[in-house]
Amino acid sequence: MMPDLYLKSLHIRNIATFENQVINFTHGFNAIIGETGSGKSLILDSLQLIFGARADKKIIRKNSDFGMVEAVFHADSKDVKNWLMELGHPSESNEIVVKRIIYPNTPSKAWLNYQSCSLNLLTMFSRRYIDLVGQFENQKLLNPSYLLKLLDQFAGHSSQVSEFSKLFETLVSKKNQLQEFEEELKQNLQQEDFIRFQLKEIEELDPSIEDEKELILKKSSSLNLEKNQKIINLNQNRLSGDGDYSILSQLALMIKDLEGSDLLSAEQLDNLANSHSLLSEVDYALGSMDFEPIGEDELGEILDRLDRYQKLKRKFGGSVEDIVKTYSELKNKTVGFDTIQKNISLLESEINKLTKALNAQAQSLHDTRTKSAKKLSELLTQSVSSLNMKGASLVLSTSKGELSARGFSQLNFKAQTNVGEGFFDVQAIASGGELSRILLGLRQVLSSQDSISVFLFDEVDAGVGGETALKIGKSLSVVSKHSQVIAITHLPQIAVNAENLVHVQKETIGKDNLRTHSTVGVIASNDHKSFIQSMTPLN
Repeated sequence: MMPDLYLKSLHIRNIATFENQVINFTHGFNAIIGETGSGKSLILDSLQLIFGARADKKIIRKNSDFGMVEAVFHADSKDVKNWLMELGHPSESNEIVVKRIIYPNTPSKAWLNYQSCSLNLLTMFSRRYIDLVGQFENQKLLNPSYLLKLLDQFAGHSSQVSEFSKLFETLVSKKNQLQEFEEELKQNLQQEDFIRFQLKEIEELDPSIEDEKELILKKSSSLNLEKNQKIINLNQNRLSGDGDYSILSQLALMIKDLEGSDLLSAEQLDNLANSHSLLSEVDYALGSMDFEPIGEDELGEILDRLDRYQKLKRKFGGSVEDIVKTYSELKNKTVGFDTIQKNISLLESEINKLTKALNAQAQSLHDTRTKSAKKLSELLTQSVSSLNMKGASLVLSTSKGELSARGFSQLNFKAQTNVGEGFFDVQAIASGGELSRILLGLRQVLSSQDSISVFLFDEVDAGVGGETALKIGKSLSVVSKHSQVIAITHLPQIAVNAENLVHVQKETIGKDNLRTHSTVGVIASNDHKSFIQSMTPLN
């Protein structure tokens, strides 16, 4: 079965002892072989650069201006192509090209499909499709999160976990929103009492420009009542009092006398008549004015309200308009208080619903994981037994913890390496070589379901030989049926199972200026048998 993605070729230039080499791989089992120190590990170092590792500038070949690594991956899968499209690095063919250039004195550069990219992007790419299995990488077996991911893969509900994680992210987001609103409300509550006091102060006055003008007029009228009445009486007396000697009487006599003469024109006589009419209206208006005295209580209330107007003006700006504007602003703030409280209530309700839904889903996942952990334990025990860990029993068990992005299941991994000696945490009793075999056993069990496309095995044969090495080789072959396997090995028992043998050699070239060169060659398939026989004997 062809994996979704596999490493097709690797071009290494000016990296340590590699001057300019291209390595071709198949989609199945590739074994990298060669004597100790020939440069096998440099191939792995080069791949680490492709996977986003930080560059050690010491790796650049002596007297070179740069070091370069370029990997070409073959990818038919729509999933791979769609993912790259989402990242903005689409592939126009079935090839994915990743390139790194390392400079001695300037920052390194990276490209994905001929577009500049960050190292983080390369790391995302490698974590999605590639897994490195080695003496140091085996420590991830001791990571409960890694084991839980493998268990979910085995149980076949990775997509459910992915949906659960999205829902959990929504819960976390809403909890963060709630925290922000609560903090905002806490700050607002410290102001709310004072703001509501100010609102009450303004509302009790109910200020308006018209009201203030009327109050000022009433105050003025009350304080000037006696003076105004005297002015009215005096001028009414002038206009119409004292019989024939009033202004209106004298003006009427004047008009009568002049009408009987030709001293004035008709227009002038009309003006005199109009003047008499206007003065009569003034006299009537003055007589109609009724200045009722304002009582002491009413005057006190008027003065009190005007005093409150002045206090509010001093407090809020200097005019009635400023008071009204301030009231509107304060009112909006209280609306904001109410809105925040409503948002808090709404979020609390949503969080409760989400938490209930997540707990129900987490319980369902936990039940499935518990059953799957038992089955996986049995298969894993059989798998490591086939890798010559006879008498070993491995047990994965579940327990409940706090709700997280993957549910509330916690995974415990215990092993019994000798029958009857009891179960202990794997990290307490397993050696590095045993961890390698356990991880290989896991990969063998999961090979048909694995989402990983490329497996790199480094020193998987460390500390083993003979029959165990043969079994490790067969196990790698099983994994390669569904994923590409690239294994660095020095054992023929492992290499004999490989479809592609990549031979690394090292030689010293030159007379006066000696240089070390690592070269790579692919052993022809019809030469596999004879080449492997020339390696360390199978024992």
